[in-house]
Amino acid sequence: DLNHLNVFISFNKHSDNSIISHVIYRKKIPKIQRNFSGCGDLFSALTLAYVYSNYNRINENTSILADILDRVTFIMTKVLQATMESNSKELCIIESGSLFFQSKDSLLITDNHSNELIGKQAMILKGSVIGVIFDMDGTLTEPHAIDFAAMYKRIGIEPSGNILKSVSLLSPDRQLEALQIIEEEEKKGILRMKLQSDCLTALSTLHNAKIRLAIATRNARPSIDHFISLFGSMELPFDPIISRDCLNGANKPDPIVASSIMSSWDINPTLGDIWFVGDSLDDMKCGKLSGCKTCLLLNEENKYLIEKSIEKSPELIDLSVDSLSEFVDRIMQ
Repeated sequence: DLNHLNVFISFNKHSDNSIISHVIYRKKIPKIQRNFSGCGDLFSALTLAYVYSNYNRINENTSILADILDRVTFIMTKVLQATMESNSKELCIIESGSLFFQSKDSLLITDNHSNELIGKQAMILKGSVIGVIFDMDGTLTEPHAIDFAAMYKRIGIEPSGNILKSVSLLSPDRQLEALQIIEEEEKKGILRMKLQSDCLTALSTLHNAKIRLAIATRNARPSIDHFISLFGSMELPFDPIISRDCLNGANKPDPIVASSIMSSWDINPTLGDIWFVGDSLDDMKCGKLSGCKTCLLLNEENKYLIEKSIEKSPELIDLSVDSLSEFVDRIMQ
């Protein structure tokens, strides 16, 4: 990408002369097409000042390093913009003094800095967990909002677990009719859609840890739009959101769904755990075949999938939980 720069910050924890954990955070920023002198010195000085002032907190919560990267790149970009506007040969550091330190406390990273961003937030690049892909319906939302039994009955086909695949085997005329029925039932499901009770808390915990979040769903765009509306004014932490219409007809369990998300993140499972969380075996297959770890979110109707998986594909499910909060607690240990 010739229009952006990648900036990195890393941190090692040591014990008895050995590294016990290693994390790297990455920030992608727009490139300014001009040469400057002194950028490396200013970047190093700013980073050192922030790391020194927040060092004890970093030991407890390394995600503060991502906040430092956001803050330093924000200041750097503003200084460079001021330098260009003044047509100066030297960095306009003094002229940009209001961006720097009014007091010792201004070096402490707080939530007040969260809106001072250049580009997207810095996120974890290498660590124990670096990304989570969620199914939507029945995973982030309460199960049973969509009446799949009614779908199958109205279309006149046997339940299969993957209604889109079953529909694709019908004649062209019947496919059009079936897809219309699916859309009608999804619209009814929108009226019943509710977030899981612990959804917002779980997502906030992951987002605050600078873990990338995405959605891979077989739902259509209207359902996704309604799902987004349930978050109100809260900034949506998902990027990207993949619906059934996004990948030229490719849908779960095709691993291209998860692989395309990882590609957009520019990360892969060799850098750390990437989890796929869902409530169906197709979710588990999509995640596992793409190299992700998999977590099955259990409900009253899918618990039999554990026995089915153990019997046929014991490696398919890495973790099963009863709630999103339990998932977060297990992977963040």
